[in-house]
Amino acid sequence: MNHTRVLLAVAVCTAVGVATLSGSLGADIGATSAGSDRLGHGSAEVTVERLPGTVRLLEQGGSYDLRVPAATVDVERLDGRPGLVYKLRIAALGYARSTTAFPESTGQHRLTVAGGSPSIEDRRERYEGELLVALRSGADQRVLERRNVTVVVE
Repeated sequence: MNHTRVLLAVAVCTAVGVATLSGSLGADIGATSAGSDRLGHGSAEVTVERLPGTVRLLEQGGSYDLRVPAATVDVERLDGRPGLVYKLRIAALGYARSTTAFPESTGQHRLTVAGGSPSIEDRRERYEGELLVALRSGADQRVLERRNVTVVVE
């Protein structure tokens, strides 16, 4: 009976020891590799080539569908996998939508925002909105370009 308890205790101690050591080794390995290889971390030199001035809000049987044209950016000196954020905000509707892309190479990239369907209480012919493109690395975000846009209801 004691023999079974001893084997069980040895097995438990071995399992805990292996888990502890592999966890520590895993943390050390992660700490020694480049932090900029992680998704959402790194740096890049980015130029916003095109940012639209108009967004369309299409009325379709009582609901609305946003159509946001793509932004075009030129990425140079890419190190790691920083995030490129493309965001639309329409303050009068309390609406915001954004998307983040993680470029893998330099050159031109298109950024898109899935339109969505904002709810509208007070219908107007147009609203004022804001588009922005930002570069994000970890918790840091740098706005590259911000533009006021007209949201046209059709």
